[in-house]
Amino acid sequence: QAFNYSRAPFIRLEVSRRTFGSAVERSREHDQILQREGERIRIFKMQGYIFFGTASKFAEHVINCLAREKDIKWIIIDFKEVTGIDTSAKFSFLRLCQIANTSDLKIYFSSLPPAIAQVFEQENILRQGDGESVAFENLDLALESCEEELLEVLGAKSHEEMELTDWLSRELEDRDIAAKLAKAMERKDCQPGEFVCRQNEQADSFFFVVSGRVSIVMELADLEPVRLRTMLGQTVIGEMGFYRRTKRSASVHVEKPSTIYELKRDVFEDMMVADPLVANALNVFIVKALADRLSFANKEVAALQR
Repeated sequence: QAFNYSRAPFIRLEVSRRTFGSAVERSREHDQILQREGERIRIFKMQGYIFFGTASKFAEHVINCLAREKDIKWIIIDFKEVTGIDTSAKFSFLRLCQIANTSDLKIYFSSLPPAIAQVFEQENILRQGDGESVAFENLDLALESCEEELLEVLGAKSHEEMELTDWLSRELEDRDIAAKLAKAMERKDCQPGEFVCRQNEQADSFFFVVSGRVSIVMELADLEPVRLRTMLGQTVIGEMGFYRRTKRSASVHVEKPSTIYELKRDVFEDMMVADPLVANALNVFIVKALADRLSFANKEVAALQR
């Protein structure tokens, strides 16, 4: 049986942040940074039963990757599809963590089954040199943490203090148009627990998240809401339903204090007549945002099919 396990592929997926991201949508500027520098984050999704042979092969594979690709600074090892682990396999993961503790490499684990987590905890595998836990509930949370750390290391500017007009000026490359567009919107200062809009409402407006954090959640009858995406500052929400003139497919829930601007349909339609230059600039901005999302989604699909 051990021989059969040794022949089975134990890495289901190996990708970098350049082609595989978390469910957090960030500003265009931050997203471009993460795609450009995404090779620094490497993700391994494991599968099947891991015994000493496969664990040793995996450790050697990671070490060889680090030798070839000097830019790798974060490694996420996901155990969602791992069915079990031989007790001797722990030494290979301990070896990797020892390498991390003597370098600037960080190794994170996600979706650990309780039995494996217990073994790793006993061997102190789930603690970095400063005692910080390196275990995450799921891959998405681990990847979000790595993204935040990478942006911080690269000195990416925070958007929390930026005003709507400043953001739009950068995107539209015209401050006068940006000022007119900002003036047409209604500001909302939202607190955690509030809903910006609710599922099944008519999409008669859409929103510009200037700062804060909101989640797009699907509300299901008799079940807990399902979080689909998380949006940070300098992102747009609700535009698809608005342009398609449909009902909202999900609700938007505020997680952190957020500054949000709403553009209503009647204001937009008046703008198209009274100031078509501004309306056209907005339409181009939205098309670019949707194109960026589609482009990255295509990269993710290609990565998953390899």
